[in-house]
Amino acid sequence: SGRYDVEFKRFNNFEGLATGRNLSAGSEDTLTFVWEAVKGENTLIFIVDPQFKIPELDKDNN
Repeated sequence: SGRYDVEFKRFNNFEGLATGRNLSAGSEDTLTFVWEAVKGENTLIFIVDPQFKIPELDKDNN
C-alpha cells in the first residue's frame, strides 16, 4: 500500500495527522495521537488516506 496518512478529529475538529508505514495484506500498524482529554462525552473520528492518495480498485472489500 505504501505509506499512508491518518487524520484524527474530535467533534469534527482537526487534532492531528500521523503517517503509517508500508503494509502488506493482513499486516497491522500502530499510530499514536496525543491530545488533551476533555471531560464528558467525546466523538473521535479517524480518517485513513484523507487526501485519497492510495488508488483502490474495489472499496467494497475494505
